[in-house]
Amino acid sequence: MPYIPDLEFTGAEHRPAAPSVKAAMAPGAGLASLGKDIGEAADDLRAMHEKKEREQSFAAGSRASLALGRELEGAAAFRNASPDPSTWQQDSDGRYARVRELINKEDIPPEEREKLKSWLDSQQGQDAAATTSQADYQRRATNRTDIMRLFEVQMAHGDFDAADATLAGAEQSGNFRRGELDDERADFGYRRKRHLERVEENKLYASYKADPAKHWERFKSHTPPEGADPVKYQRDREFVRGALLERNREDSQDIINGIETGKITSDEDIDHHGADITPAARAELKRSLAAKQNAETLAFRRTPLYQWQVIGETSRLLDEWKPDTANFDVKFNRILSNVASLPPGPDRETLQAQVDQVRTGKLRDVQTRYDAGLRAFDEYDRMLFAKLPGQQRMKTSVAIAGGFLQDTDKLKNWFPEDVVRHISTGTLTGERSDTQSRDRFRQAWVHRQTKTAGDAQLQATAEAIYQDEEEIDYFTKDAIEARQKHDQESGRRRQEFDRWMKLHPHADDTQIRGKISELSNAAVVKSALAQMFTPRPRRT
Repeated sequence: MPYIPDLEFTGAEHRPAAPSVKAAMAPGAGLASLGKDIGEAADDLRAMHEKKEREQSFAAGSRASLALGRELEGAAAFRNASPDPSTWQQDSDGRYARVRELINKEDIPPEEREKLKSWLDSQQGQDAAATTSQADYQRRATNRTDIMRLFEVQMAHGDFDAADATLAGAEQSGNFRRGELDDERADFGYRRKRHLERVEENKLYASYKADPAKHWERFKSHTPPEGADPVKYQRDREFVRGALLERNREDSQDIINGIETGKITSDEDIDHHGADITPAARAELKRSLAAKQNAETLAFRRTPLYQWQVIGETSRLLDEWKPDTANFDVKFNRILSNVASLPPGPDRETLQAQVDQVRTGKLRDVQTRYDAGLRAFDEYDRMLFAKLPGQQRMKTSVAIAGGFLQDTDKLKNWFPEDVVRHISTGTLTGERSDTQSRDRFRQAWVHRQTKTAGDAQLQATAEAIYQDEEEIDYFTKDAIEARQKHDQESGRRRQEFDRWMKLHPHADDTQIRGKISELSNAAVVKSALAQMFTPRPRRT
């Protein structure tokens, strides 16, 4: 810059002052300030641009992360819906491609885009490894499921050889860890054992059903033999009893019908047609045949007294009959014979309906006033029957220990002398053997020459030994006559009540109680009978 001298004027004349350093530097300082302002403005613009880029990049990363999250959720849903793991990776690659395309469209610096792509590549690599692992796990799980499903099907069909091979192959296939199938192997062994046991059990039960009378000899007693499984013994006993009851019902009913129609006329016919029922049950059928062929009995059958006796006795037998007793088939045959001996009509139909209920174990609940009346008479008869005199009871073992099977005079009531000697003789050494004598007695009893001894106690003792009953029940002559009279009176009451109910189907409780009281002679019983009818609540 040119130097301008400072002229100083004196007096009235003004002289310019000499320039100062500060004044000389002022223009430069102004330019410097302007440059600084421009630089600061540029820095601000650059900072704003960088901030915008950071915001855009962050937002772009957020959008990419959000998009990837949605795609991963979709991938999880796809895998749950698709059972084929081979499609999972292709689906995953397509989803990452869509996120990559989104990143490419973002308005962000190249280096930021590359960072997002690198992040996405890393995520895709990790996800690919996880997808492969998950697919392998799913394939293994499917293989395991299919293998075990085949194993179970083979087990269910009893093909244990094939199931064993499947299990062995599974252990070597790599689909299962070492020792992972130990429980299945143990279960296989148990189930194969149980299957074989069931096969043998089914064979045994088939033999029970084919010849229940033969097997019933082993199960007459409620007490299992020493060393036997008590649970299995009772289960087998119940099965044999049921099979015997059904076989007895079918065969005995056919025989009874044959007796009534005249097609069966001899004991030999009964033995032939009743080969599958117990000897004791056949004996009861033979008694029915003898009664049918007896002229005096046939004449008695045509009287009301006989019909009352049959109705009363059969009702009592049905009331006290228990299918789990040793001689249940004998009593049931007595019931069947009684019903068949009645002439066709309402009395026979009523008893037959009660027999069917007892046989099937489906006793009908009290549904009508008539049902209630019959139940009342059951209770009445039980009370009267319990008061009958003459009933005797003793242990069968006491009779045997007392020498019944060695008493030749008693045995002669049924057997010839040679059979008596065979039964009463002990062992070869001459020692007494009750077991041997009992077995010989049972064998000979079926072929005895005299069916019934004159003494009721002797006959009851012999029958109890033959049927292996624990107790001997017998009645004196007076007791037998008292039982017959009881049954006749019971039958008369029931028959009259049945006919009265048919004439008065709408009788109310008071009228029915009055009829029961009229038919019941014992005052002490009338109140008990009346209590069996609960008056219905009156409507207010």
